[in-house]
Amino acid sequence: MRVAASVTADRLAASPIAAETIVRAVAVWRAARAADRPVLPPLHALLAPIGHDMLAPVIDSVLRLGEQCLGRTPCRDCPFGSQTDVELLIDLLRDPRRVATLPRCAQAAPKAKAVFAGALASAGVMMAMA
Repeated sequence: MRVAASVTADRLAASPIAAETIVRAVAVWRAARAADRPVLPPLHALLAPIGHDMLAPVIDSVLRLGEQCLGRTPCRDCPFGSQTDVELLIDLLRDPRRVATLPRCAQAAPKAKAVFAGALASAGVMMAMA
């Protein structure tokens, strides 16, 4: 897992579109959730024109699992420590092992933390492949 996490972090860091794509996707996901609408169609609409449509369900899963770990919906300008939720998500995608250091996630059931970390690692691999 260490090799995979390192390779994923390197590929994600090297991808110029990754952070911007995540910022936009979180905003679209949050807006759909706030409007009580399905999240996959607007995520797909955002991601398909740039060839990242396969990331729509991946991003949805990561954000839903992140909600469980954070205990709330990720928000745009909500600080979580010294970072906004979106900055935190981008950092977690680069290094999923950081999930264990988050105070709220550290209190979550071990299985929930492991599932969230696994989803982050998988998302990083999918983004690197996109």
